[in-house]
Amino acid sequence: MQRRDFLLTSLLAALAGTAPAASPAAQALADARTIGRAALAEGTVSADPAALARALGLPDPSLRTLLARHWTPRIEGDLACADTLYTAGWLLSRTEVQLCALIALTQAANV
Repeated sequence: MQRRDFLLTSLLAALAGTAPAASPAAQALADARTIGRAALAEGTVSADPAALARALGLPDPSLRTLLARHWTPRIEGDLACADTLYTAGWLLSRTEVQLCALIALTQAANV
């Protein structure tokens, strides 16, 4: 398993509530919120959850929809096309930043 796949899997586990609060998955969720908030503050992605969902190809910004999607091919496509953003000290694919922003907008702030 590649590092990026592990981080994405951990993040989704934390979103689903299947990871312990003091786990790497919970930290991944906290990091995603931080990245998402930074991207929103920088204006590099939309601040509208519905617009982010559309940009990600989702029918809605719900947790169920977010978890049902397999993101690796889209992230790899972004990286192959150099569709990346530097946000909060991270160089990430546009898809990853949009996911983080959607998480920051739609999930509770507590980990």
